Amino acid sequence: RIMVDVLKGNNFALVTDNAYTKGDLFDAYQRDDVLCVAFKLNEENAFEFPTVNCGNLSKYTKDLQAYRDVEPFAKALDASYPTDYGYELDSPHIEDSKTSGYKTAILDIGSVNSYVGRWLVYFYQKDGNDWRYFTGTQGPLNCTDFNTPEIRAAFKGTSCYDGETVSTVQSP
Repeated sequence: RIMVDVLKGNNFALVTDNAYTKGDLFDAYQRDDVLCVAFKLNEENAFEFPTVNCGNLSKYTKDLQAYRDVEPFAKALDASYPTDYGYELDSPHIEDSKTSGYKTAILDIGSVNSYVGRWLVYFYQKDGNDWRYFTGTQGPLNCTDFNTPEIRAAFKGTSCYDGETVSTVQSP
């Protein structure tokens, strides 16, 4: 509560139309070009370590291309794996699949305030349509994870583990 009082005392106003305020975990406050996101404290999380993160909006909007690069992946991830926590997505590594018409992408991702750490997320795209989330992992993938014909087609030739043996994804 003290942090919120400090923000308000420094002419920061509560904003409700921000991506960070989607869930019940954060409040966002803005003054001019500065946006601060404050962890909401309530009876359920009173023992959590409260945080406030601030940044200059112009710094982020100045490099809109980086945002445009990750936006389709953020949407696909949110549609398949919704969460109240925010994500920090790095630039995608996109490759043409060995199967005609498909592309694959891998992104390094972290969660904001979830204590999970970083992991890799895998996406695929068919015929230029929207990107689709496949899976996220903090370790190597098993060949059995590629469990549909479409996913096997998209990731054909990708390294995976078949038991303790390194193998590759085979097309359906």
